This record gives sequence, C-alpha cells and structure tokens, in this order.
Amino acid sequence: MADERGDNLLISNFDRYATEGNEFIAVVYITERDRYTAIPGGYHERVIVQGDRDALRQAVREAFDYARRAGILRVQVNNAHVLDDLEAGILDAGDLEIVDPGGVRPAGMAGLIAALRAHRVPEKRVQDLIQQDDLRCGICGRTLEISDSDSETVYLSCPTGEDEHTDYRIDLPASEEPDRSA
Repeated sequence: MADERGDNLLISNFDRYATEGNEFIAVVYITERDRYTAIPGGYHERVIVQGDRDALRQAVREAFDYARRAGILRVQVNNAHVLDDLEAGILDAGDLEIVDPGGVRPAGMAGLIAALRAHRVPEKRVQDLIQQDDLRCGICGRTLEISDSDSETVYLSCPTGEDEHTDYRIDLPASEEPDRSA
C-alpha cells in the first residue's frame, strides 16, 4: 500500500478534557488530513500545553516544517494562541496558506509583501520597509495589513485597529499613461 498523504494539517483548539493519570490537562492536536478526514499513519502530534506556550510554538514550527517537506500547503488553525503568534510574527507561516475558522487569512509577512508588490509599491521601497522592519506595528509587533488603497496610495495599519498603534501611507509612483494627444 502506498503512503497516503493529506492535503492539509489541522491545529486544534485546546482540548481541556484530555487526561493524564487522574488529572485534566490542556492539549492541542496537530493532525494531517485529506479534506476533513485524518490520514491513518499521517502526521499526528498530541502537544501538552498546560502552562507551556513555548511547547505549542515549537510543535507548530515542526508541523509547518513537515507540511513544507510533504508538499502540504494549507494549514487549518483553530487555536487562538497560534493565530495570535502568527499575527505577531512569532510564528512564520511563510509560503503556507493559513485558514482559520473564518476562512483564508493572509500569510503574515509574506502575504503583506506580496500584496504590496501587487499594489505596485516599487521593489526598492518594499526592500527598505523590510530592512527597517517597518512592516510590523511598533507597539505590539503584529504584521501590518493593507487597510485601504487607491490608485495613488496604499494605507497600512495594525490589525488591532487601536489608534495609538502603527499606521501610515505609502505613495505610489504615477502610472505611466501613454500620451494620447497626438
């Protein structure tokens, strides 16, 4: 029988009813799936996270690495702590498509950079923003998001929407319209 591979990973929310001995503990499950069905013999981790957020972060990093090696590009994240860590840049999904209970999320920093390029922000400006670490909120460290744009400007802001958090605008170069006066 050939090795079955899934098309996504699921990072569960906290299971607070898991037991170890006579004690209830908080765990998170990371499971390889084909659509919504767990793959027998596929990736499966039970992570005890009771008071240990670093253990969760390490398990998620290992799962992301596995997903890349296995060619799995979609990760369903149902855990609010993991989603917060992705937004804050503590965890980097890079090229993985992150799906939360509300649908597809931008892929963190990589998604923002791709969106800036799609909005015609010059490459030198994009590289300067990356080099100066200006794509993160100066208050909370979350990756900024495009809050609005038009043909002349792209507006970036912190996803928290808080007034004192980072927001600014990037002026786009004038588009080169052909001269039609002739």
